[in-house]
Amino acid sequence: MKLFIFKLRDFLPQRLASPAPLAPSIRTPLLLVHGEGDAIMPPAESVRAAEQLTAAGVRASISIEPRLGHQVSTAGLADAASFINYALA
Repeated sequence: MKLFIFKLRDFLPQRLASPAPLAPSIRTPLLLVHGEGDAIMPPAESVRAAEQLTAAGVRASISIEPRLGHQVSTAGLADAASFINYALA
């Protein structure tokens, strides 16, 4: 038996927003929540993803959290809860 070891980064693009979406679901709304101070993945990536998804017909919205890095905040969780309530209404 041969064992193959792959690094996940070998299969993923540099950034999640880099490739164009293949077949987005235009009936499912999407919320992107991002920290303004995120040094791991710049907020511009979420902005770009939202623009590309919107252009593809997805109801995408974005929330940029001021002064937040690469973490989850209570404000972001509240935005997500409100969005889920809206999306399921």
